[in-house]
Amino acid sequence: MISAILVVPVDLRERANFLALCLGWGPDSYSVPLTIDGETISHFACRADVTESFLAMISDASNGIFPSIPMTPQEISAVVVGLLSDFAAPGQYESARSHFEAAIARHGLAPL
Repeated sequence: MISAILVVPVDLRERANFLALCLGWGPDSYSVPLTIDGETISHFACRADVTESFLAMISDASNGIFPSIPMTPQEISAVVVGLLSDFAAPGQYESARSHFEAAIARHGLAPL
């Protein structure tokens, strides 16, 4: 499996959670609050193990090819465009936590 760190701005959280639910994930996948300024929640993160087919779906959606789920192409596209993502091969990081910490730091984010 591939380690995935997925981050969305606050205003896309509800839509991203619905997309995750449509893909068979839990209803509150984006549950880790993050901040840019140390005081205000600016983003929410999700850490998951994903497959190559998930990566292909993200790539397809970026190119206008959308999965058949109960969301419009515009709704899916908004999430994909706003998504900050980082993927790591098995063994690339010591742990899922170290991958998470490195990924959010690259985007200037910190846990709140």
